[in-house]
Amino acid sequence: MTETTPALSGTKAKGPAARDLLCPSFLAAMGVLGKRWNALVIQAIGRGASRFVDVRDAVEGISDAVLARRLGELREWDLVERCFADRGQGVEAGYAHYRLTDRGQALLPALDQLTDWAERWMPVCPQAPAGKDGRA
Repeated sequence: MTETTPALSGTKAKGPAARDLLCPSFLAAMGVLGKRWNALVIQAIGRGASRFVDVRDAVEGISDAVLARRLGELREWDLVERCFADRGQGVEAGYAHYRLTDRGQALLPALDQLTDWAERWMPVCPQAPAGKDGRA
């Protein structure tokens, strides 16, 4: 299957659609990871945030409702699991906490590489323009 893409000359060129070139597993992974907040939630848990409030605090700007939905989706994809700890397990006993499954742990090196790439190649967001009084 092909789709029409604009060519530099202004004419339309035909080429294969992305869905024909990419592995279905890759497309499924990007569907999960490309959804806003998911990769950040995985990274936060991978870096030690375990309770809901810890994850929320680590992922700046996410609301409680959205975080709850994202955690549920990540659980459905078997990337994150919800656990309850007993005393002496390093987290507060009786409270729910989250941890990465083996599948989620296996994703961390790829997210770390993506972070390294972004730090090197993506421009940093510019500061907000200063107001009339010179403050941002």
